Amino acid sequence: MTKVIIIRGNSGSGKSSLAKELQNRIGFQTLLISQDTIRREMLYDKPGNKTVELIDYLIRYGLENCDYMIIEGILKEHRYGDMLRKHFAGKKNVFTYYYDISFEETLRRHKNKENAEFGKEEMSKWFVAHDYLGLENEKIITEHISLNEMVEKVLEDIDFKE
Repeated sequence: MTKVIIIRGNSGSGKSSLAKELQNRIGFQTLLISQDTIRREMLYDKPGNKTVELIDYLIRYGLENCDYMIIEGILKEHRYGDMLRKHFAGKKNVFTYYYDISFEETLRRHKNKENAEFGKEEMSKWFVAHDYLGLENEKIITEHISLNEMVEKVLEDIDFKE
């Protein structure tokens, strides 16, 4: 049975860094579904693109073919919530995390990125506070938890042994 890790949060929160580090640590048979990669690179970011549909398809593929699946992105509840709940509500082996950190902290973290492609104005338009999915055992990540601590926490939660 596929172990699913869902990592959500606002832009600049740290979700992509966490997802990539988890994929590196877990290794083989890990599908990483990154909303930004799909939306901006695969489908070219424009209104009306089919990001939700492609993520839905990739989730079905991952559930059938992978030992681990990491889904990460802003994945706003109003747009992605129904699709994610359809797949994962009431299911075992689903580990959901939400970066619930302040706008000021997301902005600070974003400024420290090598590829800070956008600024405060864009980030403020995208920011949604407390955008929980409501899945069972959804865990909240605060700004006081480091990347390394979070990696170890998720690996412990999924009972991963290196």
